[in-house]
Amino acid sequence: MALINPIPFPIRWFSMVNGAVLNALFGYPQFSTENAITATAGGTKAAARLLKATINQISVCATGTDSVKLPANPQPGNVVFIANDGAAAAQVFGSNSDTIDGVATATGVALTNATRAFFICISVTAGIAAWVSQAGAKAT
Repeated sequence: MALINPIPFPIRWFSMVNGAVLNALFGYPQFSTENAITATAGGTKAAARLLKATINQISVCATGTDSVKLPANPQPGNVVFIANDGAAAAQVFGSNSDTIDGVATATGVALTNATRAFFICISVTAGIAAWVSQAGAKAT
């Protein structure tokens, strides 16, 4: 009869636990954040400010042509949250040839002021990502 060893788990029962192991399993922060973002003036994808964090807060958006761009090279399941607290609507573009809600990347989608939106990457084919968005009004 063969002995079957239990599946190893980094936490042993009734023993001291290495804090580095717990930090690796449950460490914070889970998401990167960036606030006080200024949407770039110009209204084009080329001029758009590249977002690098998971949670983003636009604090300055002076005109309806100010813009931001979703992160490059996303994987399916990646989520980006954008809160537009600026005075005007911001234009959101995808990186590379990515689409948002089926809209071409050169066109982008509008994110009105006082609105929050999740952008979720649902697929990547030949390096081109397809994003979908879900927007809602700012809660007071």
